[in-house]
Amino acid sequence: MRRLLLILALLPALSACSDTCRLRVTNGVTDPADAGFNAIQVRLEGTSYWAEPDLLDGRLDPDDTRAVRVRESGPFPLDVRGTDALGRTWTRLDAVLCEPPDESLQLTLTDADRDQPCTWTVTNGTGTTIVNLRLRRAGTVAWAREVLEEDLADGAEIGFAMDDDDVVWDLQVTNDAGDLWSRFDLPRCADGADRSLPIDGAPDDLPEAR
Repeated sequence: MRRLLLILALLPALSACSDTCRLRVTNGVTDPADAGFNAIQVRLEGTSYWAEPDLLDGRLDPDDTRAVRVRESGPFPLDVRGTDALGRTWTRLDAVLCEPPDESLQLTLTDADRDQPCTWTVTNGTGTTIVNLRLRRAGTVAWAREVLEEDLADGAEIGFAMDDDDVVWDLQVTNDAGDLWSRFDLPRCADGADRSLPIDGAPDDLPEAR
C-alpha cells in the first residue's frame, strides 16, 4: 500500500517533466568579469515579450553551469536571455529547440551575445556639484544603480550604457547640499540609440522615497 501511494505521489511530477526539456546553461561571459546572471528567461522565437518567469534558482556566476527546465516549444525554437544584477543582458536567438520527452540541451551564453546598449549622456545644469546619480526600474522603490564614481561638476557631463530595452527607468541626482532632481518614466532604451538628458531647473519639491 505504501509503495502504491508513493507511485501515485510521483505521477504528477513525472507528468510535469514530460513536456519540458533539461537545459544546461553555462555563463561564458568574460567581459565584464562580474557578469553573474541573476535571471535566465526564454521565449518562443519570433515573439517580443519575455513572458516566461526566471528559471534560475540563485546566481549563475561566470564559468558556472546550471540545469533548468524549459517548456516544450517544437516545432519552434526558443530564445534565451541572461540578465545580471545591473540589468545588462545577453540574448541568443533561436537558441534551443525543446522536443520532449525529456530531451537534454546545452547552451553557453558568451560575450558575443551581449545586447547592444544605448548610451545616455547626463549633463549637469544645476549650477551645483552632483554627488550621486542613481537609477531604478520604474515602479520600484530602491535606487539600485549608482552611476557616478566621482563628483560631477556644474556644466560637466557623463555618458553610460543602458542595456535593457524592455524596461522604463527613473533617474535621480543629488547635489552636495542634498537637493534632488528626478526624472520619472524615462523612455525605453532602443538598441544603439544615444539619449541626451540635461539635469537643470529648480530642485524637486518631492520626498526622496518617491
